[in-house]
Amino acid sequence: FLTYMSRACAHTSEAELQGILEKARLKNAEADVTGLLLLRSGTFFQLLEGTRNDVLATFARIARDPRHRQIDVLFEFEEDGAPRFFPQWQMGYVDDARASTGQAGLLRSLHDIASSRTPSRVKLLELLRAFGATAPTSAAEILRHVSRSPRGADL
Repeated sequence: FLTYMSRACAHTSEAELQGILEKARLKNAEADVTGLLLLRSGTFFQLLEGTRNDVLATFARIARDPRHRQIDVLFEFEEDGAPRFFPQWQMGYVDDARASTGQAGLLRSLHDIASSRTPSRVKLLELLRAFGATAPTSAAEILRHVSRSPRGADL
């Protein structure tokens, strides 16, 4: 697992963001990397999961991307045999506009914890587990979630 925060360098349009997500999902599928990308007020928060080498290679590619600035690794941790938080997502995505009511509260809390001077690993992991519990798991649930979202959702 690796979690990081970064600031977007410039406003990214919806179409650009969808293109980025599609490419990231393909690359992550090839590398067997899963995770979640959150966007709140111009700040990205991402969790990457997979083998150490695959996660580090994925993060290195992200760190070279000129669309990010102020990239801060929050936590990098290894737990052999630990289950993934988001095994069903090559790149789950939620932003302020797409979040359900429960996800919006978790998104604010994640942002607050990650933005603090000394983010708490325990609290961060608890929030990620809670966020995973709000995620739809079946195709029918995903379609219901998308139909409720004004702009569609990527969960």
